[in-house]
Amino acid sequence: MKIRAFERYVNQIINQIPTSYKVRRRIKMDLLETLYAQAEATDVKDPIEAMGPVAEVAREFTENLLEHQIKKGHYQSEFKSEVNFFGIPLIHVIRGNLGTAFGIIAIGPKSVGLISVGGLALGIVSFGGLSVGMITFGGIALGYNLAIGGMAISKVLAVGGLAVANTLAIGGLAISKEVAIGGQASGVLMGYTDTFKALHGKEIYAFRLPAQSEAFMLKVRSLYPNMNAFLKWLIQLFL
Repeated sequence: MKIRAFERYVNQIINQIPTSYKVRRRIKMDLLETLYAQAEATDVKDPIEAMGPVAEVAREFTENLLEHQIKKGHYQSEFKSEVNFFGIPLIHVIRGNLGTAFGIIAIGPKSVGLISVGGLALGIVSFGGLSVGMITFGGIALGYNLAIGGMAISKVLAVGGLAVANTLAIGGLAISKEVAIGGQASGVLMGYTDTFKALHGKEIYAFRLPAQSEAFMLKVRSLYPNMNAFLKWLIQLFL
């Protein structure tokens, strides 16, 4: 059990060091020897307790590498603001494979924050290749209130190449339980430029755009009198 824990810990460290396989293998052997020696001398079984957090150890090794040992394009760095709220940094920025950025504003390959930017971003407002949150923007955007992206999925409003939403979907292919606007549209109330597909078991309304834009907007007002004013404004904007 101890051996597996040490192996897992060391592998996490060397995966964050931007150098060649040969150098990483040497570092791995040195780290394991050090851990085994410390375990025998002190009976410490937790590698983090023995040597420190993975990101810190990896950073120390990276800083000690010679220039020719560092892979080009794999520069790693981390910035964490001194200002924090309840122990959470105001800004946390990570470049490279140094773990997850976590802060009020978080930026990194993986990021978690109120405002989150990264390849994988999780936040109230998030921007990323894959973004998840309340308001999201990304290649794949999963947002509760708003999602905008290549593929956008939202409970309220989705805008994208493929847009899927409960209330309003706008996109090349738009699918919604209520209002769908797009080249291809599927929903209860549909504004389409190419084709539409009805939802089974529901009365549907389909309007070809832009020719029937006014009729489409009148139907929006009659079917959804309590729809959010911003959504109605957005519909008009896209007609």
